[in-house]
Amino acid sequence: MDWIDKKYTAMLATRLRNFKFSSPTVANFSCPICGDSTTHSKKARGYILSKKGSTYFFCHNCGASHSLNDFINTLDVNLAAEYRMEKFKDSRDAAKKQEQVDLNIFKTGVKPGTTPTINAPRLTTLPDQHPARTYIRTRLLDEKKFYFVENFPDWASTSFKTMARWSKVTPHPRIVLPVYDATKVLTGMVARAFNGETPKYAIIKLTDDELVYGMDRVNLEKRVWVVEGPYDSLMLDNAVAAMTSSLTRVKLPPETDVVYVFDNQPRNIEIVNLVEKSVFRGDQVVLWPDTFQYKDINEAIQGSITRSDINTLLTENVYKGLAARPQVGDTSK
Repeated sequence: MDWIDKKYTAMLATRLRNFKFSSPTVANFSCPICGDSTTHSKKARGYILSKKGSTYFFCHNCGASHSLNDFINTLDVNLAAEYRMEKFKDSRDAAKKQEQVDLNIFKTGVKPGTTPTINAPRLTTLPDQHPARTYIRTRLLDEKKFYFVENFPDWASTSFKTMARWSKVTPHPRIVLPVYDATKVLTGMVARAFNGETPKYAIIKLTDDELVYGMDRVNLEKRVWVVEGPYDSLMLDNAVAAMTSSLTRVKLPPETDVVYVFDNQPRNIEIVNLVEKSVFRGDQVVLWPDTFQYKDINEAIQGSITRSDINTLLTENVYKGLAARPQVGDTSK
């Protein structure tokens, strides 16, 4: 049961007697088709559940069976139309987002038997007043974690065969942040432009695995904050960065205490939809209070909020399940 199926199933709760979610993906209620039953008001033999990627309704009393769309249509034709439109938009947006993500991600292999290297000087080896060092300082980040390339197009096209097209791009510098896996093996790099060049971020992948920043330092025994940007993750006590707004791409062990921290963009329909998806899946999410006026964590730290205060703010605004749904409505106004 995907997030839209779960959302619209929950919207039927007031129309279905004895409605409840018996599990995160199964709803149980009295069947409205057969009455289920006229003599025992507590009988509940109607179900909405998922199987092989499809969500459908089935009644164990009368045997009625419908797709979720058809079942909603028997109760409310307008709601069914909204459901179909939202499913269509979600599939279209997912395809569009994947296309946009792929434009800035460059996959390159590593020859068997070789160890991937960054092949660039550390940021701290540059003169103290170098623009790249000044930029990282203004972001209040630890310079020791970064590297620097003076001519990124040349460095990229000569270091990685799949980035040959960068040889035609106007030379410009970038700040490079290495990405390691849990075993501290280099799996990729994030190259950040700081003079207005596009794309702002060029992500280089050295493996087929999802690239997640911070896996080499996160403690999975503690609560893990999942944020979008690597710079934001460096501001928190125990965080990883998905390097995409689709935070749930980060796959951690099921027993991990995970909280998704989306950027504070209540007017961005894409972000609002992603938050809704997480809420209806039953994920733990941070829902920013109205008093928080910053777009993301790093911007807040550059403003007037201390790292200690931002960690406290996150902890105080974690929501899950039914408690989160009214809050999601507030943030999307």
